[in-house]
Amino acid sequence: MRILTIVIVIMFMFVSLSANICFNQGQCLFESQCCSNCRSAYNVEGIIVESGSNLILANSSYQLFLNKVELSDMYGVDFQILKGYLKTAIENLENAEGYYAELVDASEKLSYNEKNILRLKHFDYKSDTAIPLIWERVKSFLQNGDVKGAFKNVHTDCTRLLQSLYEVDSNLSKGVLPIEDIMRANQLFFEIQLFGQYSAEVFHLAKF
Repeated sequence: MRILTIVIVIMFMFVSLSANICFNQGQCLFESQCCSNCRSAYNVEGIIVESGSNLILANSSYQLFLNKVELSDMYGVDFQILKGYLKTAIENLENAEGYYAELVDASEKLSYNEKNILRLKHFDYKSDTAIPLIWERVKSFLQNGDVKGAFKNVHTDCTRLLQSLYEVDSNLSKGVLPIEDIMRANQLFFEIQLFGQYSAEVFHLAKF
């Protein structure tokens, strides 16, 4: 399990600085969503906060699951305990996926704030600290003003991750510990979170 430990530690190092920020201020890219007296049928900010919160809870639960997987090398595999931790991660991720679906739906019904979209298009996307592969994905959406596409991307990834966790759970029920699938899911968790975090950083620095 040493490889699993290394992957967890390295990925956590990249996220720990601001893992609780995911698409924050994204509401300011839409009309009637970024002022104290705004009136709208949709609360995009609230949906962003709820989706990010549940994603973080899901990842936290998954890290506890991974801790038990790691300890199984020494103490043996208790599949029922593993399934309990994974069940919590799945439930939280299902909530996050639902909120991201709601976010996609709400954003499709709203018009962009063109002034703030223009700031995204003219933003300096150079970064010396971000993971290049994920940063380039963020840039490909935001530099083109495609915030709705960024939301869809995270929702799609959440759906894909859920399916992966369902498969892990199914294997645990059969008494199989699918290490490669477990590690792949761990990586996707952090990729999703970093995508949201990098987006939030851009929104913050663009000073809407």
